[in-house]
Amino acid sequence: MGRMGAEAMAEQVREGALHLQAALRWHLQSNHYPPLPEVLIPAAMRAIERGNKEQWHRRVRMPKNLLFRGKTLAPVGDLIEALHLESFLNQEVQ
Repeated sequence: MGRMGAEAMAEQVREGALHLQAALRWHLQSNHYPPLPEVLIPAAMRAIERGNKEQWHRRVRMPKNLLFRGKTLAPVGDLIEALHLESFLNQEVQ
């Protein structure tokens, strides 16, 4: 699946057929091995929101008990890259 699956899910969000949160749940659990926990969805949504605003210098707080490269705050660009969220950029975050 990988990138093509993420792009298909992002397209479903753009068309209004799927909520971003549901698409991210699928993406994090089906497009990653091992599957990533659902608690990352809010951080992924914040990263997308800030990426859409080109706030690459901003950081996103990680969920409780999860660290990003040993830290509680993750740079937006790094988190987007690590979670493979590129396809979801330019999505409206609600």
